[in-house]
Amino acid sequence: MINFPRNSSILCVFAFSFLCSGCLVTPQAMYGNYYDKEEAYEACFAYLTGNTGPSLTPAGISILESFQSATHSQKVQTYYTGEIVYDLETKEGKHLRISRWGKIEYYRSKYETLNPKEGMDFLCAEKIRWELEKRFTATATKMKADPISTANRRETVENLKEYIRFSKAIHSKSQLVRNFLFLSLAKYMEGDQGLPISPCGLTIAAKNIIEIAVRDLKDPEARNAWAAAIPVFSGYELGFTMAGYCE
Repeated sequence: MINFPRNSSILCVFAFSFLCSGCLVTPQAMYGNYYDKEEAYEACFAYLTGNTGPSLTPAGISILESFQSATHSQKVQTYYTGEIVYDLETKEGKHLRISRWGKIEYYRSKYETLNPKEGMDFLCAEKIRWELEKRFTATATKMKADPISTANRRETVENLKEYIRFSKAIHSKSQLVRNFLFLSLAKYMEGDQGLPISPCGLTIAAKNIIEIAVRDLKDPEARNAWAAAIPVFSGYELGFTMAGYCE
């Protein structure tokens, strides 16, 4: 979900978004009230992959059709996005987080002018990543409370599977979309946050994900962020493997 900085200039842009081409667009302006519906998650996967599959309900199919219809416009619009940044002080990369309002916010916001197809690719990727981020956070909280729970451990495995599935869905998309694959595990390595995804088999899985994410990546900050994240991925798995967590 798009979060507007709370200042008058952005509010003015929003107020005039229906009057001019190239103005800031919200997910609701693109596809009505579907953004918060449960079915939008699978509909976005279907849109990004071009494969409806058996997972779509009739409601999901209807939402998918609205996504496809929204791309028929010739109008370019401006979207609130974010860049991957590298924090020199903490020596880690950052991209997005969940705000106190429960929505995505970016560490460094940016505005991109996109055509309807590019815009829908971005909004669907943002929707999926928003849902994944909420899952990661919820699972980490559960694991912190009960780290030996079989159900909780199974949830971390499912989260990793969804992360991999997401990478496959956007492998051919723009760098702006593939930036959503960036995941910082540094805070979880501190040992008091719980586990968001399974560390078991993560190194092999992350190799394929990172190859997709950094393909043709030119931005030096983003490259530094990924370079710092790679050893964290492998260290994350190694630590739990040595502790006997992974078989």
